Amino acid sequence: PFWAMLARSRGRGLLLRDVTVFAAVVLVAFRIAGVAAIPGVGVTFHVVGGILGAGLLALVGAVAVDVADPTDGVRELSRLALGPLLGGIAGSLAASGLAGAIGAENLLLVAAAVLLATSALPRRIERDAWLDPAAPDVADPPPVGRRTGFQLVLASPYLRVVAGLALLAGCAMALGDYLVGRAIAIDALARVNSGTAGGLREGEWIARAFARIGIVAGVGAVLAQLVLVSPVLRRAGLGAALAVGPVLALAGAGVVAVAPSLVLLPWIRGLDLATRRSLDTTARWLLFLPTSREERYGAKPTIDTLFVAFGEALAAAILYVGTRSGLLFGAAGPRRVALAASVLAILWLAFAVRAARLHRRQSPADADTRPISEAGRTPGSASWPRSTAGRSAEVRTGSSRRTYSRRGP
Repeated sequence: PFWAMLARSRGRGLLLRDVTVFAAVVLVAFRIAGVAAIPGVGVTFHVVGGILGAGLLALVGAVAVDVADPTDGVRELSRLALGPLLGGIAGSLAASGLAGAIGAENLLLVAAAVLLATSALPRRIERDAWLDPAAPDVADPPPVGRRTGFQLVLASPYLRVVAGLALLAGCAMALGDYLVGRAIAIDALARVNSGTAGGLREGEWIARAFARIGIVAGVGAVLAQLVLVSPVLRRAGLGAALAVGPVLALAGAGVVAVAPSLVLLPWIRGLDLATRRSLDTTARWLLFLPTSREERYGAKPTIDTLFVAFGEALAAAILYVGTRSGLLFGAAGPRRVALAASVLAILWLAFAVRAARLHRRQSPADADTRPISEAGRTPGSASWPRSTAGRSAEVRTGSSRRTYSRRGP
């Protein structure tokens, strides 16, 4: 409800600015709560911070889809998706360098300052990418009407499939995280007990193992975004791009189920995370290219936050039931989790194929002329780039050909 209230009363630029400022205020509030030693602040921050971070990234993705030129959406979205990747690497480097100097808790204040410093950029996007330079004060209409994100998802067969894709992906990836974490923890304990950990304690060995996975994921994601994403989407198509994630998840589960190997597992997991942050992110942005602005700003954040969270909650329920029933104890426990992850990865793959097929059937012309607010404003008004007014653009994504038409003012 809070998200819907903001989206109904603000245009795209103001919406992104206000959500960014709100995120900064929340970080400062949690720092104050930490100083006051309020009980439960850590768990609350983990939940609220995760949802807020995912929502902010979802909104950035919606703006990226909105400002991308439909004549070359693949190339432009591939470039725009570099922003979150480079930001994640810069944030990790800054955190590692500042944590010892100012304390880990004060990193919240640094993150809030960065968010506030970038809060002026959304209005610059409005002027440079969307509005006529001769009329910079024209306001962008609110992109969301009175329907909530859930209502938009339930009303569209296409969005229901995309939401199911997000749910299954979140569940399968959460189970994969559990399998990798458990395998690394068991290996660390065995190495410490046998004296082969190189003098490291159990926690230090685990931290180093996850750091290696993070390095593979970070470097791999940037390289993939720069070199592979655009060619794969253009030549293999959206369906193939969406299928890479479930195939890698299935491979990781297969390694655990058949022959657990801590030589292969970190590499597979690192490649899985790299794909999730690069190719999968860009492909999911492309799924919203033929949708209305109301669906981009209303349904996309709901899918990227709540439906992914529903998938993670389903994974937690599977692990809870398995633990309570004793099925996860012993040597067969990881194999049973891997079997469940494999089934979910296969379902994820089926939804990916279905989403790609529905994407080809979507009518961009119909989507572009749907109202975006209760006032009846359409994308044919001042919110569309004047350079594409009255023209049709043909877009190629792999083997599919799409025709997008935009009306002039």
